[in-house]
Amino acid sequence: MLLIDTHANGDALRDNLAPDISVYAANNVPDVDAKTDFSKMELFVNSNLRKHPIHSVTQRTHKRKTWLRE
Repeated sequence: MLLIDTHANGDALRDNLAPDISVYAANNVPDVDAKTDFSKMELFVNSNLRKHPIHSVTQRTHKRKTWLRE
C-alpha cells in the first residue's frame, strides 16, 4: 500500500474532489501528474485538523482567500 498526499490535487473526473491522503495498492498507482484517482484508490483519509469535510480544491482555495481578506 502507498499513502500519497493528494490534498492539493483533485480528481478531474470527480468534481475535483481532493482527499488529504489517498491509499493505493502498489500495483495500481495513478499517473504521477494525476495523483488523485478515485477509480484506483483503495481508501482515502481526510484529517479532522481542518474543520471542513472533503471539498474540491477550488472551494478550499476560495475559502482560504476569503479568510486572508478578513
